[in-house]
Amino acid sequence: MPTIRHTPEQIIAKLREAEVHLSQGLTIPQASKKLGVSEQTYYKWRKEYGGVRTGQAKRLKDLEKENARLKKLLAEAELDKAILKEDASVLLRSLSLQFLVIMNSLHCSQPKARTGCQPNDAGR
Repeated sequence: MPTIRHTPEQIIAKLREAEVHLSQGLTIPQASKKLGVSEQTYYKWRKEYGGVRTGQAKRLKDLEKENARLKKLLAEAELDKAILKEDASVLLRSLSLQFLVIMNSLHCSQPKARTGCQPNDAGR
């Protein structure tokens, strides 16, 4: 049996129809069968849309879609932030190493008697 996607408006209409059937004395399985959905679907719909008007249901779906989009954007931004942080730490380590090499070469370029540097100290 193919799966049918119902719009929020259709779901709310079917839930109202189910309320009418239930008030006429039908059981939930019988009302679900008349609606053409399973009991599980009926309960899921009732949980999600129970007491919601049509306009509110559409707004709810729009907000859920927007929320998912914003969560995706936040995840991408956090990933970019982590990448930039890693790049910055690699760059900082590289600059620190270059600084140490330069300081060592400046230190060893002074007269040997004052620093105690040997000609091959710069290579350490």
